[in-house]
Amino acid sequence: MSYKPPTVRATVIDITSDQPKEGDRFLVDTQVWYWLTYSRSQNTTQPPKDYQVEQYPTYIRQSIAAKSNLLWSGLAITELTTLIERSEYDIFCREQKLAKKTFSMKNYRHGEPQARSEQVIPEINAAWETIQGIGTCLEAHVNQEFIIQSIANLNIQATDGYDTLMISSAKAIGVNQIITDDIDFITVPGIQVFTANPKALVAAENQNKLISRSVTP
Repeated sequence: MSYKPPTVRATVIDITSDQPKEGDRFLVDTQVWYWLTYSRSQNTTQPPKDYQVEQYPTYIRQSIAAKSNLLWSGLAITELTTLIERSEYDIFCREQKLAKKTFSMKNYRHGEPQARSEQVIPEINAAWETIQGIGTCLEAHVNQEFIIQSIANLNIQATDGYDTLMISSAKAIGVNQIITDDIDFITVPGIQVFTANPKALVAAENQNKLISRSVTP
């Protein structure tokens, strides 16, 4: 089955040609934090693409220089710690020539305490320290009404549960600017997606949703 681009409901900005501004309030998605803070992402069996480890960290540094407000979500930090542990597990299996079918993540977590203490925990702590140094917490007030509305949003946007809650939390406090490589985000109405994802940018351009910041969306 051929690839079908998603319907673009967000407005989309190409970070490779955009300059962050002091008044920007960016929610930073999980993968962007991962590429910025995790030192061994390129050692995994599925390393990030060149543009991912070049363009996103560059844009984050530009945002810091511009005194933009960078926000992190607790949901993103939860995902980030999982990503780092999975990456370290992946590296360990490759280095030790272990088959993942017979040596599971649980085997790694419980059976290799030295690897966990020497690799996983230091990487998580280093990432967390960096994030705290440059970002502020996106306060989320999650209650039953919030969950009901977030689930209802799945009818109009193609995002997973984590991202749906994270986006809803941001919109609830008036934050609509999101830095992400995840193409799912462009399906969300009412937000601005700041990305370098080629497929997202092409889809947005073809559907007249790609904007320059000099143009009012």
